[in-house]
Amino acid sequence: MQMRQFLLGSLLILATLFSVIPVVLAVPPATPGTVPPCVGCPLTNVSQVVSLITGIVNQMQIVFWTVAAGSGLYAAFLFIRGGSNTESLKQAKNQILYTVIAVILGVLAYGIPGIVTDFLKNVRG
Repeated sequence: MQMRQFLLGSLLILATLFSVIPVVLAVPPATPGTVPPCVGCPLTNVSQVVSLITGIVNQMQIVFWTVAAGSGLYAAFLFIRGGSNTESLKQAKNQILYTVIAVILGVLAYGIPGIVTDFLKNVRG
C-alpha cells in the first residue's frame, strides 16, 4: 500500500513539475520601458499607465505560477506522508483539488485578455 502511495505521489510531483515549469518559463520578461524612467515620475500618457499595469501583471503571473507549483508539491508531500491516515489523505486530496482549481483559473485569466482583444478587433471590423 505504501509503495502505491509513493508511486502516486511521485507521479503527482512529476506531473506538477512538467505542467507548471514550462508555463512559468514561458512568461516573457518585462520589456524595457514598461516602468517610468525614474521613481516618482508622473505618468504622462495612457500608454505609460498600460505599460506599468502590464509589467505588474507579468510579475504577478510569475508569483502565481511559483505558488501554484509549490502548492502542488505540498499536496504531493501530504499525499506521500499520508500513509494509512485517512485524515491526512483527505487533507492531501483537498489540497490537490484546490491546486487544480487555482491552475485552471490561472490559465483562464491568462487567456481571457487575448480572447477579449480578438473579439473587440472583430467587432470593430
